[in-house]
Formats: sequence, C-alpha cells, structure tokens
Amino acid sequence: MGPVLEVFRRPQQKMTKEFVKQITEPEETVEAIATLASEPNSRMVQLTFVGEETESPLITELIRAFDIEVNIVQGKITKIQNGSYGTLFVALKGEEHIINDAIAFIKEKKVDVEVIKNDQ
Repeated sequence: MGPVLEVFRRPQQKMTKEFVKQITEPEETVEAIATLASEPNSRMVQLTFVGEETESPLITELIRAFDIEVNIVQGKITKIQNGSYGTLFVALKGEEHIINDAIAFIKEKKVDVEVIKNDQ
C-alpha cells in the first residue's frame, strides 16, 4: 500500500483528519447517523476500505454468514494515486453477540471498523 492510501486510512495530523472527514462524512450522513444510532439492537459503524478491499462483496458476505440486518446509510469510493479508498456507513441490526461476531468478521477481511457513538 502506498503512502497516499495510508494517509487516508490512518490520518495522523489534525488538518489531515479534518480533510479526510470532509471527504467521508457529508452533513447528511451525520444527520442519518444520529437518527439510526438510537434504534434498539442496532450499532452504527463506519467501514474503511483501502486498495483491493474496496471491490470485495463484504455486505453480501455479512448477510449470508450472520443473522443480521445491514442498512447502508452512505458510501463512497474515491480513486487516488495508487489505488482506491472507500468508506461505508452502515447500521448493523440484530442480537448484540451477533453484531460483535459480524464486526470481528469485518476486521478479519482487513477492513477498518469504527463504531459510531451517538453523543446527542
């Protein structure tokens, strides 16, 4: 993975983090997250794909492997210097232990997972 992709995957500096956030989190997404994060038996997550992972059928694999609902809130794939960078905001709905297993499965696929907290 090239340095540009790594900057998108793990931005270190405050300015870089803000730049990446502007690309990956439009205002409509923030509003949808606030609404969906409060649903019972649901967890909002941000998935970050870099390189080849952007083309994997992860959502299909999740639905087939787990008794879980996956609601896609927003997603975007951007072509950059040496590959692709993508983010996907999804709500995972189901029993807590199944959601935890699904998140572990996603991480095994080399996709970064961040659980989004509703701070309102």
